[in-house]
Amino acid sequence: VLEIFDNKSIEIFLPRNDVEISLDNVFDLIKIHEKSDIFYSEQLSKEIDFVSSHFFELSESQEEKVGCLNIKTIERILENCQLQLKDENQLINFINRLYLRDSFYSNLYEYVFFSFVDENKISEFIDIFDINDITHDIWLNISYRLKEKTINNDK
Repeated sequence: VLEIFDNKSIEIFLPRNDVEISLDNVFDLIKIHEKSDIFYSEQLSKEIDFVSSHFFELSESQEEKVGCLNIKTIERILENCQLQLKDENQLINFINRLYLRDSFYSNLYEYVFFSFVDENKISEFIDIFDINDITHDIWLNISYRLKEKTINNDK
């Protein structure tokens, strides 16, 4: 009822659940806490911090589980200051795979720093991305890449 009426002035103190977050259980915990994120905001924040700080390994070993999270949760992971990536190519690979499943994920490209994406991944992005899905923030990130000095290797 509190969620339906969007009441944020009532605090509910739930018993502490001191389950240690691990690579094996983090997605199960998030799935439980996503359903009632108002009541489990503290736990969900800790789990999002954990996924962000282990994203470089989780996005490859458990990509399906990451991709099954609520899009708001995925956005919170990608904008988290603890996000750890091998490189920007890893992020665009992850988003490309989600986008190929459903263009609903297009706004996740707003989190990509295209300046740090290699030419092959840029080409892949261009091949799959529908211009009708572009947002202002995606365009800004792409435009930074376009403004960079290019090196011509055709000497």
